[in-house]
Amino acid sequence: MNSDAPKVLRLETARLELRLFRQDDLEPFLAMNADPEVMRYIGDGRPHARVRATATFEKMYWHWAEHGFGRWAIERASDGAFLGFCGVAFPTFITEAATRPEIGWRLRREFWGNGYATEAAIAARDHFFRSFAYPELISLAHAGNVASHRIMRKTGMRRADDLATAVRGVLVMYQLDRTDWRPA
Repeated sequence: MNSDAPKVLRLETARLELRLFRQDDLEPFLAMNADPEVMRYIGDGRPHARVRATATFEKMYWHWAEHGFGRWAIERASDGAFLGFCGVAFPTFITEAATRPEIGWRLRREFWGNGYATEAAIAARDHFFRSFAYPELISLAHAGNVASHRIMRKTGMRRADDLATAVRGVLVMYQLDRTDWRPA
């Protein structure tokens, strides 16, 4: 880990701004996490109540404070719409991967199918490898979440392992080694 890496608070892509969360992101974040379709493959597959989603929102903030990287809010540059989040964090919810940096994303359903998650994931991946000295980046998704598997492959990751969990069922782990990374 490169603890001297500067904390980048904002990334821009052709269509998106990845930025730190603001308080006004809370309500659309809560709505996203309350959507049964969005949450279908997350955790136990059930929508998150306000208290649980608020705790997740706050945890994202503290991850930045502790590690110097984390999940960004995704904002569409053309109109400032809050789309969801993307970035790198430690997946403490699964022991086998808790110390490995994991790239993840979640978008509000009305923004699915536009390539936003892939665009954000590529920007987050490149920033992470440029700024930190970790040898790899992983991503985890429920076995049935084919859309996330597609995004993982588009970011250059390869399927590395299947992890059986009591609550989540099988999670598929994809991995990209630094030596195989090709920046966009």
